[in-house]
Amino acid sequence: KAFTSGEYINIDNSESFGSGTYGDLAATVAAIFLDKEARSSSLDEDPTYGLAREPIVKTMHFIRALELETTGGLDRELQLLYVRGKIGQEVWNAPNVFGFFSQEYQPNGVVLEKGLVAPATQLFDSPNLVGFVNAITSLPVFGLTDCGGGLTDSYSRYVLPDQADQGHMTCTQASDFETDSPKVPYRLRWLPSNEESATD
Repeated sequence: KAFTSGEYINIDNSESFGSGTYGDLAATVAAIFLDKEARSSSLDEDPTYGLAREPIVKTMHFIRALELETTGGLDRELQLLYVRGKIGQEVWNAPNVFGFFSQEYQPNGVVLEKGLVAPATQLFDSPNLVGFVNAITSLPVFGLTDCGGGLTDSYSRYVLPDQADQGHMTCTQASDFETDSPKVPYRLRWLPSNEESATD
């Protein structure tokens, strides 16, 4: 909500953060760090509190939060192909019939000591975490492409992914925010504040 409204008012209404502009990161960061759950010491001591989200779910939450939309306003499906090698998970492409992780997985540390399970954390190894960070940080710059460690493959840089004869862009062209340049099919609504437009 703070990201969309561009403003965050703390719980006792004593202080306001943000400029009121869509995508204001000061409001977003304040909302995260000043939330009562983030500041609760009792929750820090509770090993059963919280949930590790799967990489594909985190990715979809990020895409929805930043309002990914098609460049031309066309109603098209997302094609998140070949992302298992980048973030450890891909829709309809589990390594076996049991899914991406064991339901009994226990990572080392407090979870194991308390006899709890955290299945999704089995995917949180170094390559997957680095791949996830690369994929998320490339989205605002390149859109939904393979550029900069992005999520998809090179087909996402076609003007229309399923119509190769419409043209193909380089990564430099994909990151070009100029209004008269061709655009990759999927861009985030939010752009860095030094850009002129809030939408693409």
